[in-house]
Amino acid sequence: MAILGEPIPWVRKEAYEGVFYTRRWRGKRVTSSWPRRRKRRRAALQRQKETDFAAAVLAIKWMDPTIVGQYIDRAKPTQTLWRDALMSQIYGTAFALTSDEMLTIYPQQFWLKVSNSLDKLGFETGALLVRGSGQWQTIAPAAAGLVLTSGGPDTLPTWT
Repeated sequence: MAILGEPIPWVRKEAYEGVFYTRRWRGKRVTSSWPRRRKRRRAALQRQKETDFAAAVLAIKWMDPTIVGQYIDRAKPTQTLWRDALMSQIYGTAFALTSDEMLTIYPQQFWLKVSNSLDKLGFETGALLVRGSGQWQTIAPAAAGLVLTSGGPDTLPTWT
């Protein structure tokens, strides 16, 4: 069997930065590094964040111009850019925005995060959240007619 053309399609060369090979592509000689480094795969959480961010960008793009105008007017006297305030409200990273009429707007994602966090402490209806010596804890609801009394600054309140 005879090999026509170049007997070796690539030539290996040692270099200071790694190994390179040459090949012919579309009639030209091309030198490439080997092995080719591939990008790291993104995690599912990173892909979800990118999808959420793209959805928020589209929401701003197609939003009612009067709403965008209100954000522009509110952001003028502050250091915040209007698009950052609006994006954080839609994307769910802003805790609250207060209007000129003193109306505070909380994003839905904020309510969900707070509610899910408090459910970890206790989800019983009527439970009270109190600060213990080292962490927050709940006091279970008591029977009707009992009164919550304090035992002093270093103890938790009790039902009596």
